[in-house]
Amino acid sequence: PAGWSSPVTGTGTVICASASTGTGCQLPLTYAPTVNGNGSVAIGYSYLDDSGTAQTGTASIAYASIPGFLYITDLVGDVVSCAVSGVDGSLSSCGTAATGFGAPGAPTGIAFSGNWVYVTPGAAATDVDVCPVNADGTLGACTLANTFVSSAPNALAVSGGYLYVSDADNPDVYNCTINADGSLSLCTQSFLNVPINTLAGIAVTATNAYLVDYFGENLTTCTVSPADGTLSACTQQTLNGTDALNTAGSTTPRSTYVYGGNLYVGTNAGTLILPIADGTMVTYPCSTTTGTSCTIDYAPVQSAVYGFAFSNGYAYASGYGGGGGIGICTIAASGILNNCTTSPSLPGPNAYGGLAVH
Repeated sequence: PAGWSSPVTGTGTVICASASTGTGCQLPLTYAPTVNGNGSVAIGYSYLDDSGTAQTGTASIAYASIPGFLYITDLVGDVVSCAVSGVDGSLSSCGTAATGFGAPGAPTGIAFSGNWVYVTPGAAATDVDVCPVNADGTLGACTLANTFVSSAPNALAVSGGYLYVSDADNPDVYNCTINADGSLSLCTQSFLNVPINTLAGIAVTATNAYLVDYFGENLTTCTVSPADGTLSACTQQTLNGTDALNTAGSTTPRSTYVYGGNLYVGTNAGTLILPIADGTMVTYPCSTTTGTSCTIDYAPVQSAVYGFAFSNGYAYASGYGGGGGIGICTIAASGILNNCTTSPSLPGPNAYGGLAVH
């Protein structure tokens, strides 16, 4: 159905030597609706049973696009929530959803898994907190989810039942199993084995993880293990010079997100868009028009972009530029962000960090 996609090449068929419980055989799926809708998506399967007889069946996944709420970290101490319009993407009824993240530069990262939200309290903290999400979109009392000794957790991503936590102090990433009660367990550390200064953003799919280095100005791509979610075989390329107006300029990437087959990187100059199907190889300088391996998009005006969120055909961006606020843009078929406006004033400062829609 419209809005559903898979990075699997060809006809979307996955062939497995065997199947059992666990994550050894997966078909990664993404639902990114451009309009409100609901229905079910059918997944056909076939296999040979123990007697060698061919068997077939169909699994059905019910889905619905719900406008929901946009959650915003305000870089001071709070998480702000706004109701998202399913008609024009506008924001309303903005207010403080959670407080008490008081470390300097806090909070920054935010990510959802079911009815739990995870937040990194800031540069001076070594923990990740978890808050329950109530039916009306408010957040319940936040508690400590896990402490990462000698680390500075900042950006977060959820994929394959794991919470991924980037470490701003060290060139490594943690992946933790997300339990049904929102708690974290079995946090495993992946050493990336590439030169990294300050990890600032992370995006994870079923097969790859993408990380950006703020001071090192690099994009690191790693393979995700289907067995335990750890990262390995990391490669790296520089992003310095991708600004089409100043090819010698500094990009200082702050965030990265995957949406619609593209990797979005928030940089000092604007939004860098890379099609991830080609391995994210960057050609310099990046063009301001689509059709190349990298595109620099000078919308929205919230640059440098701290965070992105995508919902029902709209992109939301946070940052410093344009007088603060949240940028709201339509998403063209090419992935370019168009018709950007800035939301009305929100509670808190004129600069915001991580974003997530739930």
